[in-house]
Amino acid sequence: KIGDWLLLDVKSTPQRLRLAWIAKNYDRYVFVNVKGLKEATITRDELAQQLRSGTGVVLDDGGEPLIDRAQYAMLQKMHSQLLHETTHDHLTGLVNRREFERHIAEALASARQLGLHHMLYVLNLNQFSVVNNTFGYSSGDRLLVEIVQLLRKELGEHNILSRIGGNEFGMLLENSLTEEAQATAARHREAIQNYRFTHNDKSLAIYFSAALRPIAADSENVAALLQAAEASCHIAQKKGTN
Repeated sequence: KIGDWLLLDVKSTPQRLRLAWIAKNYDRYVFVNVKGLKEATITRDELAQQLRSGTGVVLDDGGEPLIDRAQYAMLQKMHSQLLHETTHDHLTGLVNRREFERHIAEALASARQLGLHHMLYVLNLNQFSVVNNTFGYSSGDRLLVEIVQLLRKELGEHNILSRIGGNEFGMLLENSLTEEAQATAARHREAIQNYRFTHNDKSLAIYFSAALRPIAADSENVAALLQAAEASCHIAQKKGTN
């Protein structure tokens, strides 16, 4: 598990290393030294071979001094904070556009390699600038946070929700057919239509436009998928609200 210490044969030299990261599909393992610096990347097969042959051994706390454990914990916490800041939107806590693109790339790879079918879903709030200009930027921030709560409630735990622009959200519906994605979008439409943004004694209805694009084996690339979805969203906006 992440955090375990192992004695591994790295370049014919036994080293005491801590497991710091495991790839999503468990095909790569990254190890760091006592200072928290990356020391080795080992494939699943290489690690299994070392453990089987005895050249790799899982250690009980690695004989690690208390000072090393404290230093490593501090470095891990700093690394986690920095990683979160670079991959997430600070206001909503959602993954940012760059991280969302990485998730789309993984979905596209699974579509090509495994024949899976996913849906890219983009939603744009049409009244965001009105709220900002009328009630102030803090109200615009509150609107975004409240809309995120609505979207997340109807989206489900296993799908990705991202803020990909100032008033634009991207969603990755994994292992989803077009009809299932349309049903999710319909629930979002109902939730937003029933929602009112309130400020003091004023209430404002919020409108949106949205688009769905399939992620399939013949999809061109991530940039083309996003561009097509955002272009479709713009067409939907021209056709009317919601």
